[in-house]
Amino acid sequence: MPRAVSLAVLVLFVVACGGDEPPEKPTPTATPDPAAQVREIAPKVISTAGGYELCFENSTDRFIRAVFKGDREKCRNVQQIVGSGTPKVLDVKVAGEQAIASVAYEGSALKGPFGTVTFVREDETWKLDEFGDDFLRSTAVVSVRALSEGALSVPEVQECVAQQTLKLSDAAVRKYVYSLFRVDAGSGRAALRLVEKCPKAVAIYVAEEIALQLRTGGYSRRYIECLQPRLRAYMTVTGVAPTILSGSESKDFGTAAISGLIKGTDEQCRRYK
Repeated sequence: MPRAVSLAVLVLFVVACGGDEPPEKPTPTATPDPAAQVREIAPKVISTAGGYELCFENSTDRFIRAVFKGDREKCRNVQQIVGSGTPKVLDVKVAGEQAIASVAYEGSALKGPFGTVTFVREDETWKLDEFGDDFLRSTAVVSVRALSEGALSVPEVQECVAQQTLKLSDAAVRKYVYSLFRVDAGSGRAALRLVEKCPKAVAIYVAEEIALQLRTGGYSRRYIECLQPRLRAYMTVTGVAPTILSGSESKDFGTAAISGLIKGTDEQCRRYK
């Protein structure tokens, strides 16, 4: 082979092979950090704006069955019961396909850690699988403010009922909070049973309601100011306020019990009528 031809073949070979430099290796794909993934999704799931994520995207069927009896449409009540505050992940512990996140709510009535929530990985997606006992107990405590109607609108009643929830077993707390999440018909009765354990605090509410009815009925301000503290003191001593309150669910405060209560203290204040 002529020298010129051999030289041309050699040049072509060198160009085709790229010289002595090895080919570039493809950039490896980074493996997602499970803890970082849970840190990202957890606040979305348990925030006031996370209804869709919680109900339809990032919760397991097991969670929906356990908490909402399989009805995903009912799960939007969770944030209302938990109350105000911005969720923040404090810590994440991952063990295989399961992760437990410790969370808090900035701006919540409950300071410090709120509790733990468990996630499991399904098809590469982390989904809420269970509320921890500590999370549910915290929810029971703050729910008295989220449900601040009737007797629960009185701060003293809220504080007492919150203390009563701390005395419940974990199983009882779970049953109670789940009923609140679902807005079951029996959830109101369950809350009332806790209220009934706070006779002194309830006396404040009942006395205020009686005073309101008297004002509506046209009684004088001085008569009401005389009567209200006496009614409250009587109910505090006798502990009858919860009984009167439970009776008021089906009847107004113009019941025979209220009338009898007023008659018992009226003699001391009738001069102001």
